[in-house]
Amino acid sequence: MKRFFLLWILFVATTTLFAQTVAQDLSVQGVAALKNDDPEQAFKLFDESIKLEPNSHKMYFNRGMAYLGQKKYKPAISDFTKAIGKGGDLNVLFMRANAYFAAGDFTKAIADFTLISERNIEYPSVFFGRAKAYMAEGKFKEAKDDLQVQLKMEPNNLEYLSTMVQVNSTLKLYDEALVNFEDILAEYSKIPQAYMIYYDRSKIFEATGEFEKALSDLSKSIGLKGDFNLAIFSRAVIHLKMGNENLACDDLKKAMELDVEFDYTVLEDYNNLKQHCP
Repeated sequence: MKRFFLLWILFVATTTLFAQTVAQDLSVQGVAALKNDDPEQAFKLFDESIKLEPNSHKMYFNRGMAYLGQKKYKPAISDFTKAIGKGGDLNVLFMRANAYFAAGDFTKAIADFTLISERNIEYPSVFFGRAKAYMAEGKFKEAKDDLQVQLKMEPNNLEYLSTMVQVNSTLKLYDEALVNFEDILAEYSKIPQAYMIYYDRSKIFEATGEFEKALSDLSKSIGLKGDFNLAIFSRAVIHLKMGNENLACDDLKKAMELDVEFDYTVLEDYNNLKQHCP
């Protein structure tokens, strides 16, 4: 009898290991199918992997990630929730928070990000994720608090610094936004996208009435990217505000030749320029 039980235990263990291996293989094949732009086959494979390993949080997580990649947020959230219930770690919770954010459920995203921060305050990007969710809810003061925490951990992160600029600008804390720009330029003035940094800073100077500094930044931006039509148009606006009508009209002509795109935020400036530039 003892020998029978030993053989039975060995059989169960071997069968379980085989099922786990097959399930993992099916999941890997599902990822490959997604990369080959065959989502129907991919989800069939993910479903089969879950049938073989219904208690594996990894199988639910993998399918959840696939749903998230397909922008199917409701089933992604469902799978992440199941994965958490079956022992999934903070990585699963983080992805559910991101799925909630993508689905527009910012309150639940904030709740998940908060839970992660309570369990591991140093979890990567958790305060940044919550800050973005706060911003989506219009809670910019709360977003600023989270960004300050995140920047203490990674003070030179361009995405965090740029988001802090956005928050400080929205709160009309222009002096703080300019300090953020100094930090950005100290690290990133040589990157190919530096022309956007100068352009964005020019908007702060324009808002504070420092037109000479705005003009200087716009000229730096155009110097880095000569066909940057929006910067050329913005320089036309600043020239007109400074009374340099001829220079304003020259820049407007250049911007129009480069097919500058207008939206409601610049139509008033455009109409004003056209009155002075027939």
